[in-house]
Amino acid sequence: MQLSRGSIVAAALDILDNYGFPDMTMRRVASHLNVAPGALYWHVANKQELITAIAEEIVSDVHHSDASVSPIQLSELFRTCLLRHRDGAEIVTASMSQPNSVVHSQVLDSFLRSISAQFHSRETTDMDLQSSAYGLVHLTLGSVLIEQSSKQYAADTGQEETAPKIELSRRSVELLLEGLRHS
Repeated sequence: MQLSRGSIVAAALDILDNYGFPDMTMRRVASHLNVAPGALYWHVANKQELITAIAEEIVSDVHHSDASVSPIQLSELFRTCLLRHRDGAEIVTASMSQPNSVVHSQVLDSFLRSISAQFHSRETTDMDLQSSAYGLVHLTLGSVLIEQSSKQYAADTGQEETAPKIELSRRSVELLLEGLRHS
């Protein structure tokens, strides 16, 4: 296999899915690809850049979504993308927390397009639209982060897994959008 940024991201996602974020190290990715760790740095500058590349892959369906997708559907798509990978929400949060995060901008822009298509009117301010996009992104991300952390805790401790709060999350999104409709 030819070493490339794509093959490195694929290997890192495989490690993420099988072992979790804490075990996804540059050394482990290199070992997984049967290369020396230094070989990775020709394609990714450091672990932070790798985290961003992984997060971009995780949220690519959201980033490439059409503006006609409703904010509720987009929130559900975002949730699905995050849940596809073990610790997906943690990786995306780590990427979004970096200064000038491309992933944060991409996801927020996707939500802003969706919300603007459905709610833009003379009475709705740009600040209201942006605040709603911000709220939906962080509401969904936080909800999934807690769900994935709870699932991992249950697995690690042998506790019974709590059911995901899908209906509560969806209703929270609906209430946020209802607030925008009435603002």
